[in-house]
Amino acid sequence: MRARAVRVVGRPAAQGLCIDVPCGATHVASAALRADVIVRDVMLPRGVRWIGVWAFGGCENLVAVTFPETLRAVGAHAFHGCARLREVRFPEGLHTIGEGAFASCTALTGITLPETLRHLGVRAFADCSTIERLHVGASLRMIPDYAFVGCTCLTAVELGHSVRAIGAFAFAWCLALALMRMPPPLREIGEGAFYGCSSLRQVACSDALETIGTCAFAECDGLRVASIAPSVVRLGVGAFSDCQCLVGVAGGAGVRHIGAWVFSDCSALRTFEIGPAVQCIGEGAFRGCNRLQVLTCTRAHALTDIERLAFAGCRALAHVWLPRDLLRVGAFAFLGCVRLESVRIGPCVREVGQDAIVGCDALDHIVVPDDGYLDCRFTPWCTVLSYHFFVVLFARAGEGASWLCHLPRDVLAHVRHHMHGAPSPARRLLWPVQTPGTTHAAMGWQIGAFPR
Repeated sequence: MRARAVRVVGRPAAQGLCIDVPCGATHVASAALRADVIVRDVMLPRGVRWIGVWAFGGCENLVAVTFPETLRAVGAHAFHGCARLREVRFPEGLHTIGEGAFASCTALTGITLPETLRHLGVRAFADCSTIERLHVGASLRMIPDYAFVGCTCLTAVELGHSVRAIGAFAFAWCLALALMRMPPPLREIGEGAFYGCSSLRQVACSDALETIGTCAFAECDGLRVASIAPSVVRLGVGAFSDCQCLVGVAGGAGVRHIGAWVFSDCSALRTFEIGPAVQCIGEGAFRGCNRLQVLTCTRAHALTDIERLAFAGCRALAHVWLPRDLLRVGAFAFLGCVRLESVRIGPCVREVGQDAIVGCDALDHIVVPDDGYLDCRFTPWCTVLSYHFFVVLFARAGEGASWLCHLPRDVLAHVRHHMHGAPSPARRLLWPVQTPGTTHAAMGWQIGAFPR
């Protein structure tokens, strides 16, 4: 049936129109109806195999459509903007629903995708704000980008056991979505897939999941527990950022990289254990987690790099024992950790970045390594230890020897001079102790500058 075959003849627009496509038709052509045609019901006879692009798009008064069992494909935007379309029943045998096919159908309440569906287009059901239930058949392997974005009343989603990936922003801003069961074969959750799903309470990852993408669960304000499967190797940038109610993260034994800002501003997070496979904690990963009290690093055998601002603003953090094989602590890593009392630096650390512990006003002591090379830049270190000093420390170990570095007399005098009148002078600085019988191999502490 071609577009010109559809006519509104002999009926006032107010009465509406039921279109009965003649038998023998195999398809509905693109833009079959003009948007200004008032049509309420469409009956497609047996034999129709596909519906063209924008075939019924913009028919705001369309209430019902009957699909034949012979239908195989619905074209892009075929029913886009049919704001009064209440229900659609897809026949088994349908294998394709195109891009934006039912986008902005704001009266739809439930969707059951057939078991035969193999391709779902981008934004296929975007902004269908009244959909409450969704069932995805067993043949669909990918939930595409923005497929159900803005379905604000969607409460229940049942994904088929063939789904292996959820695309970018696929369920973003589904404000009523409270529970999401991930199918066992799921390997990837894309960027912003559940962004802003404020009713989501719990996330349980499938055993095959490998990647949680950028901002995948960002601003899920109701999320309390995230269970990360051992198969997950990467947490993307901001994956759980701004989850204000997140109190615990379980699992994650296989995670190798905690991306930048992953848990930033998760203000309810109290404890976190760094897994044995983690190699890097990204920039600002825990920034603003102001209730984080316990950071467990005992199993963090692979951790080599803590990037800048990683734990900045963790106001409840009291003790940090950095793992043995850690090589670098980035600038501002513990900025503003006002209750931090002690830091233990592992023997392999080579660099502590500028202002790494600035604003740590409760810092009582630092345990520095007893061998290796250390380059510390604290600008300023912290008000308790050095009263806004800038200290650059270098020390290198001799062959087979531990090092001991006594601060030179002139340096000690310099420190005492600048700490005179400090509001809370240092109580303990624990320097390494020289091993008896070993050769002193230190190059010495080089004091860079002491600003006023």
